[in-house]
Amino acid sequence: MTKRNENQVNVEPTKELFVYIITRDIDISDAVIDLIDNCIDGAKRLRPGEGESFKGLKIDIKFDQNAFSIKDNCGGIPLEIAQKYAFRFGRAKDMPPTPGSVGQFGVGMKRALFKFGKRFSVKSKTASDSFELIVDVESWLKTKPWSFNLKTVGDGVSKGRTGTEILVNTLSPDAKRAFSNESTYNRIFSEVQTRQQFFIEKGLKIKINGTEVKKELFTIKSSAKLKPAHWEHVFEDVQEVEGLLSGPVKVKVYTGIGRSSPENAGWYIICNGRVVLDADKTTVTAWGSDLPHYHNQYSQFRGYAFFNSENAGLLPWTTTKANIDVNNIVYRRTLDKMFEMAKPVIRFLDAVDNEKELPKADRKLSKAISQAKSAVLDEEISAATFEHPDPTPIKKSDNESIRFKRPKVKVAELKDVYGVGKASEVGEEAFDEAYSRYFED
Repeated sequence: MTKRNENQVNVEPTKELFVYIITRDIDISDAVIDLIDNCIDGAKRLRPGEGESFKGLKIDIKFDQNAFSIKDNCGGIPLEIAQKYAFRFGRAKDMPPTPGSVGQFGVGMKRALFKFGKRFSVKSKTASDSFELIVDVESWLKTKPWSFNLKTVGDGVSKGRTGTEILVNTLSPDAKRAFSNESTYNRIFSEVQTRQQFFIEKGLKIKINGTEVKKELFTIKSSAKLKPAHWEHVFEDVQEVEGLLSGPVKVKVYTGIGRSSPENAGWYIICNGRVVLDADKTTVTAWGSDLPHYHNQYSQFRGYAFFNSENAGLLPWTTTKANIDVNNIVYRRTLDKMFEMAKPVIRFLDAVDNEKELPKADRKLSKAISQAKSAVLDEEISAATFEHPDPTPIKKSDNESIRFKRPKVKVAELKDVYGVGKASEVGEEAFDEAYSRYFED
């Protein structure tokens, strides 16, 4: 019998921590997108290479108040990966990396499934093997082992039949309520359209409850007179905080002008093709700190920062991939450049706002914006710094406003005396009369 060391302190995690606590940190829509990320990683394993087309690959998502399912033909989960890595809580050191992965923390799929319900199944078919896994969460919580048992293991299938299917058929009360709500569907559809647009552009088809999600690529205005700024840099030999990973991180940043839209204005942060932040106007992207606080004067501002690495753990995103790790060294250094590139655009938009005092014919900056065309982000349409026409000088007015309030009855009486129709005109007439009395008579 092994003698217990009285000086030891038990620090083992509980299953309840993962099932009930960690699931609180993620929204339903983010959990759905986490599962899509896993499908995309399968597509990347199936068709490696940054420029590889995903044409012919599909993800089909269905949900209602009774169940949630996601099915793809993106190559499936190899049996060895399933047995050793895919269902572990956290990413193992020796797990074979998926180059350019978008699902790297080892918590996304499990957290999503636990959030959705109490019973789920995972079926996978690859060219070499297949398996089915069924988990009853309540029963699993009552057992000591942290393992799941595969229900079946089989042979591989032909290339055209490979893929993964996940079904949650006993939803949690929160998931049941969310998935029966039309606003949840709209939010998920919109989030997928924004966050997965670059993979959709590569040919990946995503359907949600039978409706295909169409691509909506980022654009920026460009012309001979108005050019967005563009900067690229490779941070060599970046080290993960834990020191487990190292390698280069490639960064591209664009700043410029888009269509006037308070909803779409701000910074967009993209990691390995996955949009992490969209239209951000917070201190995370320097608004309200180095940059001014956002207001609708800047509704045409657009900034895009792309972070790419073969080792996804080096990228500046949190485990939910819905926010940025502001302490990430690559992000901190890039943020300085983002601020530097944003300043000329902000000054330009301030000048555009000042043009409102000029006749329309003299509003050179507004005219340049209206003549520029929206283009997909590309080095060829951009310059090293934001380029724009010089604004028309605005002469300062010698006039000064005077504002005061008086009783409506008395103002109405003076309107009759002066023969004017507006209260402001009463004030002007009264001022002219007083000035004439004291200085011109």
